[in-house]
Order: sequence, then C-alpha cells, then structure tokens
Amino acid sequence: MLYDFPKGEKEMTYGNPVARHREDSPKLHDDWLDYPIHIRWPRLSEYPQHRTVVHWHDDIELVVVREGRMMYNVNGTAMLLGKDEGMFVNAQQTHFSYPAGDGDCAFLVVQIHPVLLEAVPAIRSRFVDPITGNTSLPFLFLSYKALWQARILQFTQNMHHVKDTLTAPLQVLSNFAEIWALLYDHMEQGPRESVEDQDLIITKNMIGFIQQHYEQRITLQDIAAAGAVGQSKCCQLFARYYRISPINYVKEYRLDQGAYLLRRTNRPVTEIALSVGFSDTSYFTKCFRQWSGRTPRKYRQESRDEAGNPAMRKKRKDDV
Repeated sequence: MLYDFPKGEKEMTYGNPVARHREDSPKLHDDWLDYPIHIRWPRLSEYPQHRTVVHWHDDIELVVVREGRMMYNVNGTAMLLGKDEGMFVNAQQTHFSYPAGDGDCAFLVVQIHPVLLEAVPAIRSRFVDPITGNTSLPFLFLSYKALWQARILQFTQNMHHVKDTLTAPLQVLSNFAEIWALLYDHMEQGPRESVEDQDLIITKNMIGFIQQHYEQRITLQDIAAAGAVGQSKCCQLFARYYRISPINYVKEYRLDQGAYLLRRTNRPVTEIALSVGFSDTSYFTKCFRQWSGRTPRKYRQESRDEAGNPAMRKKRKDDV
C-alpha cells in the first residue's frame, strides 16, 4: 500500500483530470500511468508483520478475500472478512488490514478514482458526489448473501480478469460503473444528517500530513499541529484509532515506502533510506530488519524472486 512517486520521478497524466483531484492527497502507484486504477492480488504474509500500514487516499477501494480470513479496519472499526466476502471503502477513509488468527490471507484489492465516472458535471453532481460525500457510508461490508452485493463482488473480480487485455481500462471502467450504479440504487436516499466525527477528521489530517511530509524531519509537535490539537490528544487519537503511537507510525510509514522502492526500483539502499526520511543507512537497515525480519537487500532479492516466478503469477490469475 504505497503512495507518492519516488523523488525525481513525475506522474504522467497526459492531461488526465485526476491530477487535479490528487494534489492534496497521497498518490497511488497506478497500473496504467494515464488512468487512476490499481489492481493487485497480494497475501498478508507478503507485508512486513503481515499487516498493511494505516493510510487514506481519494480513491475508492474494493476488496475481495479469496483465501483465508483477515481483519479490515476502517476509521477504527474492525470487520472480519472471510472467503468470498469483501469491502467497499469510500474515498478519504483511513484503513488497514491484518491477520485474523494464525493463517495467511489472499485477497484482491482494486483502487480506482471516481473521477473516471465524471464524464459530464451532471453525472458528478447527481451520481458521484452523493456517494463520495456521504458521511454515513465510510465503508460497506459485502457478502454473497445479498444478491446486489454479490454482483459487486463479481464485478470487482472481473476487473482482475481483464487486467492484462488490450482494452483493460475500458473494461475496468465498465465494471466500475456497474458497481457504482448498484451502490447508488441501494444507498439510502434523501437528506443525510450524519456528521463525520470531529476526532476522526483530526486523525485524517494528521495521517495526511505524515503521508505528505514523511521524507522530511517530523516531530510529535508537527503532527499535533497538523490536527490543531495538543500532543497528548494526538497520542490518544492514534492509540484509539490505530493502536500505534504517532512517532512509530511515522517510522512504519517510512519503512513501508522504502519497501516499495526496494521492490520496484534499482536505487541503492543508501539512496532509498535518505529519500524516505531516514538520516543514515545503518539506522534504516536496523529498523527495516526489526520491522520485516530481513535486511533491505534480502527483502529486495526475495521480492524479486517471487515476482519472477511464472507459476505463482499464473496461479493468482487462475484462482481469482
């Protein structure tokens, strides 16, 4: 779950309006540079400590569990997801996942920006904003027990099936539009009185600040100031929603960014350490080993060995 492009690398948008929507939020690494779409099928065991890092983004997130079970936490509320169950996570909701018990979990995750649906302003105002702006709908648990939710789960899996086709962006958009129509049809219509919890808004602001400035020196005072609260209140909110201290979250987020760069680039470990906010390589290596159980170089090699295994890639494509 990684955000922001490496220093020196710019996101290519080719006039894509999504750049305008993402200026103030963490950027996802999309599968197609021209389109805000990211599709993958990981296992929790692939993440250091078998858990994803707390984060938020403007994109919609769709999750389907294909094997095992996991806990999925959105805004401090944890949901148990079993095989063939899933989640719709609305834009700008803090979330992370972790194991439910001792077993591993394989899951499909699709992150896609709702700007893709905004062909004309009328569509945005009538169909998109009522969902993305609905504070009563931060997330939705999805199950095959409800027919319309089963269709959302199937459309989500269809996105993975078409990922490698020539017309993949069009087919993904078609499935996303079907999902959006189902959400709109089954969303409670009329005025929505719910107001987002003020403490939750504060924590989102603080998380967003860290995600935007993790390469720089960050103190507890800086984080608290981003939420316009005292340092004690800041620590209390992180403990309540994420079960981690603010400073430990900064370190974990930096390590998560470093892990992405180790997997996806050939940049030297020293350069990566400095680019994600560590002051020296030895401390980065020490923290990374404690966090992942491997040195950065070992992690890079193992990640590439797995990515280069054609049998594993075929199994994932066939099993979804």
